[in-house]
Amino acid sequence: MLSPRGMNISRLSLLFVLLALLYLFRELWFPSAFPLPSVTPSKSNPVKSSASKGSSQPECRTLPGAEDVLVVLKTGATEIYEKLPEHFLTLFECTPNYLIFSDLEQDIGDHHIYDALDEVSSEHKENHADFELYRKLQQYQREGQNLKALKGNSGWNLDKWKFMPMLHKAYTMKPKAKWFVYIEADTSISWLNLLLLLKRLDSNKPLYFGAQNVIGETTFGHGGSGFVVSNAAAKKLEGLQQRDGKAFVEKWEKITSESCCGDEIVARALVEVNVHLMPAWPLIQGETVATIDWTQRHWCTPAVTWHHVSPNEIDTMW
Repeated sequence: MLSPRGMNISRLSLLFVLLALLYLFRELWFPSAFPLPSVTPSKSNPVKSSASKGSSQPECRTLPGAEDVLVVLKTGATEIYEKLPEHFLTLFECTPNYLIFSDLEQDIGDHHIYDALDEVSSEHKENHADFELYRKLQQYQREGQNLKALKGNSGWNLDKWKFMPMLHKAYTMKPKAKWFVYIEADTSISWLNLLLLLKRLDSNKPLYFGAQNVIGETTFGHGGSGFVVSNAAAKKLEGLQQRDGKAFVEKWEKITSESCCGDEIVARALVEVNVHLMPAWPLIQGETVATIDWTQRHWCTPAVTWHHVSPNEIDTMW
């Protein structure tokens, strides 16, 4: 007959075995991620889904709020193979919805790149000096020449023309997105920090925020650092374009032809629908980890984006 002490030892042993079994089979009760339905891109649904066919989705794609965000990346054909692939291996593995805009329509693997400039009026595309590179890119693509050979400062002049068409195209392609996050090929995003920030905000309010810069009387969100537009703000701007039609396009094309910077033009357009920049620096950051000044200006502030980040730095930070 077991003594009281022996019975206590037996009970402890049994409890230990039960706890061990619970630990071994914890995945049955606590799965690490919830499955989401896969999305197959089509002409009726052109927004690229980063879900891989026949493979499980990474946890970062199932984070709360991930489905509400459309990441819009702007790049150029002369640098696309140099800077874009790293995003496929990092950020775009986690974003359920994203679009890529460039100055040349093409495909990289199964990723479609949209031409942001295809609907710009022929008056500018055929005659304006800024479009000399654009015309060359079309020629080089037809002839199968090396697009990288056209790399140079002319890409900067062409880049400013992408912003306004890009905002219009992104909204019309994904009008139910709660947040439009615009970045460039040398921008790095902390996906989790971005979602945590957006969780605190209301997409039904007309919001536009980014790293504040000033040109003349305009305060705007710096494009390379990334800027965010809520659905309500995008809807207001699109409503103005639908109301004014061709006159809207002609007006902003003329302004673009006379201005230096497309991100500044975006702010001017949003002001017309009474949406002003909400300064978000240093959350939205124009520096890299290597170049930022580690002072009280930034201390204890989470970084949502970084800028001027090389492909290897994007991979390292990821």
